[in-house]
Amino acid sequence: MKKNFLLVLISVLSVGLLAGCNNKKDDKEDTKEPQSEESAEEISDYTTLSVKDLEVLAYSDDPVACFHLGQVYDYALNGEAQNYEKAAEWYEKAREYDHAGAYTALGYMYMNGLGVDKDVEKAREYFEQATLLGDDEAYVGWGRSYLLEENVTPEDACVAYNYIREGSEAGCVDGLYYMGYMYQQGWYMKQDYELARSFYERAAKATDLDVTVAYITDAANTALAVLYINGYGVEQDYDTALELLENAADNDYRVANYYLGIMYENGYGVDKDAEEAVEYFEKAADADFAPAINQLGLMYFNGQGVDASYEQAVYYQKLAAAQDYTPSQINLGYMYENGYGVEQDLNTALAYYKLAADKSYEGAKEAIIRVEKKINE
Repeated sequence: MKKNFLLVLISVLSVGLLAGCNNKKDDKEDTKEPQSEESAEEISDYTTLSVKDLEVLAYSDDPVACFHLGQVYDYALNGEAQNYEKAAEWYEKAREYDHAGAYTALGYMYMNGLGVDKDVEKAREYFEQATLLGDDEAYVGWGRSYLLEENVTPEDACVAYNYIREGSEAGCVDGLYYMGYMYQQGWYMKQDYELARSFYERAAKATDLDVTVAYITDAANTALAVLYINGYGVEQDYDTALELLENAADNDYRVANYYLGIMYENGYGVDKDAEEAVEYFEKAADADFAPAINQLGLMYFNGQGVDASYEQAVYYQKLAAAQDYTPSQINLGYMYENGYGVEQDLNTALAYYKLAADKSYEGAKEAIIRVEKKINE
C-alpha cells in the first residue's frame, strides 16, 4: 500500500468553522491632541480617539476608554500591534467598573486562552455577568463555550442552542451564524442544511458590523461555500462556492484560504493545481489555522506542489498537533511508527495515537493495538 494512502487525509467536511478568526485590520492612528478630563463627558464615539486620548481618559477612571484600549490591543487597531496580554489588562480595568462589554470580551479571552490562562468556567461566569448587565452579545459566547469539545454531548448542545438562540433573537449577527452552524452539524436539533443556509445567508448580509464581529460575513460566506461544494441544502455549484470563497479570502479570512486550497488540490470547479493549493494552504497556515498547517504537512509528505520532504512534513504536523489538532496527532503517530522524517520511536507513536484515541478519533484504537503489539514483540 502506498504511504500517501496511510496518512489521515482531512476531508472537506471535517473542519468545523468554529475556528477562531483573527482577521483584524489596522485603523489609521488619530493625531489629535489628548482630551482633557473635562471633555470626557462630551465624547460620543470613542472609536475616533487616538491611543493617547484613550489613555488620558483611562487613567482618569473612564471605563469606556479602558474598554476601547482593550479593543485596540485585541484587534490591532490604531496602528498598534496585537497584544492579548495588554488587551486583557485594559478589559480587566473596565470590568472593575462593571462595564458589560468588558465582561464579554474577557469571557472570550478566557474561553480561548488569549492573553490569560484558558479557563472555560471563568469565561462562563463572565458571560453570565455580562448578560445581567445587559450585553446580549454575551449569550452567543456563553453558548459557544459549550461547543468547544470535538465530541459535543447532547446536554451541552442543548445548553449551547438555548443561549445562542437568545443572542440571535436579540439581533446578534454572530448568533445567526452559530445557529446556522448548529443546524449544519445537527447538534441538539435534526440536521437541516436548508435552515443552516438560511441563517448563514442572513449573517452574510449584515452590514456596519462592530470590530468584534467583523469576521462574520466572511465566515458565513465560507460556510455557504462548503454547502455549495457538497450540495447540502442547495444544488451543488462549484462556481458559486469559488466566488464566495474568493470574496472571503480577499479579506484574508483564513478558513476561506484553506478551502480554496482544498478546491485546487482536488479540482473542484477548477483545474487541479497542487502548487496553487499549496499557496492557499500557506496563507491559512500563516494565520495559524491548524487544518491548513496539517494539510501542508501532507503536501510535503506526498510531494504535491512542493518537493517531497518527510522532515518538512513532520515540522508542519508538529505545529498543528501543538494546537491539539487530532488528524496531525494521528499523522505524527504514523510517522514515528514508521520512521518517516524522524527516528523510529514506537513509544512516541503510541503517545500520539493515545491523544487521538482520547477524542475517539476513528482508527486511533486500532493503531494503539498495532503499536503495542510491536513494542511487546
